[in-house]
Formats: sequence, C-alpha cells, structure tokens
Amino acid sequence: MPTLAQQNDEARIAFSESLGPVDYYCSPQIETSFPVGGVYDGLLAAREGGLQPALATSWKRIDSTTLEFKFREGIRFHNGNLFDADDVVYTLNWVIDEKTRIPGKNRFDWIKGAEKTGKDTVRVFLLQPFALDLLALATRQPMLDGETHRKLENKCDYGRLSPVGTGPYKVTSHDTNQGIRLVASENPRSGKARPGSVKRFHIISVPDRQTQLAKLLVGEIDVVRGLSKDEVVNLSRQEGIDISFVETFDMVHLWIDASGRSGNAALKDVRVRRAIFSAINRAEIGHEFFPGNSRPLARICFTGQFGCPADTAPIPFDPEVARSLLREAGYGNGFDLAIYVNATEKYLAEAVSGYLDKIGIRTSIQSLTQTVFRKTRPKGVFQMVVDQGAFGNFAHVCYGLRSYVNVHTVDYWKDEGLVALVEKGCQTHDPVEQRVLFRRVLDQIHDQALAVAFSAPTAFASRRLRLHPDPGQSYGLTLETIGWKQ
Repeated sequence: MPTLAQQNDEARIAFSESLGPVDYYCSPQIETSFPVGGVYDGLLAAREGGLQPALATSWKRIDSTTLEFKFREGIRFHNGNLFDADDVVYTLNWVIDEKTRIPGKNRFDWIKGAEKTGKDTVRVFLLQPFALDLLALATRQPMLDGETHRKLENKCDYGRLSPVGTGPYKVTSHDTNQGIRLVASENPRSGKARPGSVKRFHIISVPDRQTQLAKLLVGEIDVVRGLSKDEVVNLSRQEGIDISFVETFDMVHLWIDASGRSGNAALKDVRVRRAIFSAINRAEIGHEFFPGNSRPLARICFTGQFGCPADTAPIPFDPEVARSLLREAGYGNGFDLAIYVNATEKYLAEAVSGYLDKIGIRTSIQSLTQTVFRKTRPKGVFQMVVDQGAFGNFAHVCYGLRSYVNVHTVDYWKDEGLVALVEKGCQTHDPVEQRVLFRRVLDQIHDQALAVAFSAPTAFASRRLRLHPDPGQSYGLTLETIGWKQ
C-alpha cells in the first residue's frame, strides 16, 4: 500500500516535446497518447484478452458496414456533464466533417457517419468493410463532451482549455510552461481500468536530455523516457534509479526503390536488393544504438501483431553472399547509392552506409528534416530509405501495411497486386482469410527484398515508482499501471 505521503505526492514525468493539447485528434503524438489514454475512454477497451466493454456495454455487427453499440447509463464527464449517445454521434461526425481540420485526418477515412437509434444506442456506418473497425474505435476514438466541444471556435482548444473525458484520470490544469497536472477521478465508472496507486501526476516539458537526466538525479523528475544505450549504462550505476525496457511496435525499417523510379537501375534487380540487405548487420546496429534486446525482424511486423507470421526467419547477415549476388547481377565493382533519412535518424544511415561501403557500394547520405523528408518522398527521388517509426501502433498488421505499402512505398514499388492484397486483407472480417492474405503480402516483401526491419526497444529511467511497461501502448506506459515503490 502507498504511504500517506505518497498518496499526497505527485509523480513527475518529463516530456521531450512541447506540451500540446491533451487531445488525440489534434495532437496525435506518442507523448500525447500517454495522458490521453488515462483521461478519455473509447467505446471499447483493448486488452490482452481482446476487446472488452468500456463506454459501450455491448456491440454487434449488423452487416459488413454497420456496427451498433449500446451504452452505460449514469456515466459523467469530469466536468459533471452526462455522457450519452449524443456525445458519440457528435464526436464521430465531427471528426469526419469536411470542415474539420486536424492532423492525420485520414486515420478516420473509413467512417461514413454515426446515427442515434435510441436513448442509449448508436449505429456507426463504414464507407467500406474495415478489419480494424472495432479495434480502431477502442484505441483511436476517444469520446468527447459534445456540449463543451461544440461551443469552442477553435476545436483544438478543447485539449488545452477543457480536456474533459470519462477516464480514470482528469486534467486539473494545463499550462505550456507550468505543465499538465492530473488527478485520479473520484468515480470512474466506464468499465475501463481504475486509477493506480499514484493519484497525482505532473507532466512537464524538458526538451534538453541532459537537463532531464540532471533533474532525475536530484529528484525533480521521476520518469524519463527514450534513453540511449549509453544513458542506460550510466544511469544503471546510480543508486535509486531503476531501468525498464519495453518493445512497442517501434522499428527501424529500410526500404528500396524497386521500380527504379529514382533513376537507379541497379535497384530494380532483386539480387542487388538482397545483396544490400545481406550486407547489413541489423543485429549489431540494434545492439550498438538501442537499449534492451533489439533484434532483426523476420518480416516488417512484430509477431505480437495479428497477421504477422511467427514461423519465419530474417534475411541473414552474410557479406560474402552479398558480394556474390552483386557479381551475379553485374555489379561486381559496386554502384552509387543515395540513402535518404530523417535528420534525427542520420546515425542509423551512417551505420548502414558503413556496411554497404565494405561490399563496394558507394553510398551518400541525404539527411532531411522530417517536414522536408515527407514533402520529398512523393517526388520519386528516394533510392533507399532508413527510417524509424511505429508500425501502425496496432496489435494487427493491417494498419501498418496499409500505410507502408499503399502510401509510403506505393510509388517506388509500383506493385498493384501487393496493394490489392493489403486492401483485401483490411476489408475482410474473416481472421483465417486475413492471416492468409497478410502472410502473402509480408512474404512477398521479404522474397523480393523490398524492405527489412529491426526492433527499437524503448528504455525508461525512474525513481520512487514501479513501472509496468505495456508493449501495446505507443508510449510504453499507462497512467493507471504506474505505482509507488513499497
């Protein structure tokens, strides 16, 4: 049991980014997802055992594009307003309204609309069948207080001025400089997890890593996220500091312009692409730069995700095979290759470049800011890409593959058949058919040497607290599972 002092104390969490609105719609960032998960509820809750009731007590599929939900009575938002079916209809229809301007709005492009069909029932209509409809409603659709939200001229002020939800924690103050303060809700009744032993949290923005670590060591901060391997080694020697690791769906992925759109003809040969991937020691790069147990992935997915095959092996590191493949393809003397990378991941591209140089491939690195990187991709100049990101942040491969195959690489792989397989897998609700279709997609990406990946575990340093990392959360932690040390 927490002591009286602990009950009256607050846990202090450092964010590396500036503090945006506590609102997943207006601020779909990894750090934002941490308080959002505790403040708001979805219609359902996603847990290890599958989908469970949250705001909805029951649900059923009317047909392939219609879902019906029945809601709990008596649930109130943190400001006292009653939650009901009208809030669900308002939230979903506002998100898809053509006048709504929010980042990444295509996250919700599968929803056609919502309609109240009774005092406590709502039907949600889909534009087309979507395999992740229920999972998305559980994890990507926090319900807003319609009465409060509709009065705001700037809807994104909701997460700054009045971020009220129905979850186990409520926001008591939000200030860019002073931080975000949350306290346990007195009477959470949505069916979601209840508050943990820590009743008060204070989230502050500390962009400088050295300042974060200094504050941690003197007791001004209790949790720091995203440690480098060297930082883990150094902090492990400090008394009172605990290190925790979690493998979320974050990966480092490398993909190649297989269609030759960028003008590099060598990359159109599968032997060349396989030579490139055979020459890169992903295990060594992961061990060098990431804490925890970074590992090469057999396919560009995690076996903990539905649809990711577990009985496969990654392309092995073998520089001699790589050299042999290059000679066989007519590039025994090597060729020139431009590697494009986000500036924040340049060190990874430099490591990859070092391996490729050893087999005679003459590499250059084009390091771009995230904004420039995103704007440059559609221009067709990328030859090879080294990038880091979460593979959809879903416990299912559909979302990640749809983004990866049908958006990021579609103009570089130019494989309509592959795109069609992803769409078909994302539209069927038959789990057996999904596994078959997604395996075909992932095996083809592997067999054609289009992309490879390795995991990028996240490390936390903490004091006073007992963390329970959750691989299903993009941040890696949830408010309600953090506890005080005994």
